[in-house]
Amino acid sequence: MNYEAIAAAVVAVSGLLGLYIQTRRTTLHAAERIKRDLEILELLPRNSRMRQRLRDRVDDSLEHYLKVRVARDWRGAGVGLLFLLAAALIGWAGVKQASNEEAGVLFMAALICGGIGVFVFVISVRR
Repeated sequence: MNYEAIAAAVVAVSGLLGLYIQTRRTTLHAAERIKRDLEILELLPRNSRMRQRLRDRVDDSLEHYLKVRVARDWRGAGVGLLFLLAAALIGWAGVKQASNEEAGVLFMAALICGGIGVFVFVISVRR
């Protein structure tokens, strides 16, 4: 069995998963920015001319944040299901392997792929 191809696939999948997680962190950064803006708003003097601008910015940011936060990520759920399907196929290939060593590698790959699939699916649908 060609272990180099499996290793390359695992590295590629790990990179894609990392990229996916990084793109999902933008809503976390938005919440932190809104919180920081609210803290600044509280510190501003009541007669400051910047107070209304900052309040409008917080309102706009909060409205956008809630729109993004409420919507479920169906594309991410599809990616999670795709990983679960790949895990099932890799596990099936492991069952069909005659060699115990190759079957063990395939089962480990199926476990990793399935774990990634469950993780991505739950994060995407749990919003």
